[in-house]
Amino acid sequence: MAMNGTTTWKWTFLLQSTWALWWGAAAEAVTPSNVTKVARVTGATPSGEALPNPNQTHTGYDVYGTDLCIVWDKGGGEVFVLFGDTFGAGWCEAAPS
Repeated sequence: MAMNGTTTWKWTFLLQSTWALWWGAAAEAVTPSNVTKVARVTGATPSGEALPNPNQTHTGYDVYGTDLCIVWDKGGGEVFVLFGDTFGAGWCEAAPS
């Protein structure tokens, strides 16, 4: 019996899922260590924080924070940052009653 593309991906998914359940180890929490904060990337500087905030995203772009940040080294001295969902001023305020 020949397998078409749909059947092939279904079998692949089934086999990989079974393997992961059978042989996969339980997920463990990862606790970062030996980490140093160097600067704020998004948002306003909280009261009492001494970190540099060179981007000033809260005033220049109305970006107060994000839920995801992926950083990678592009090479040649450049670093790229990719953000997920972003929010601006008023996002956390209570709705008027």
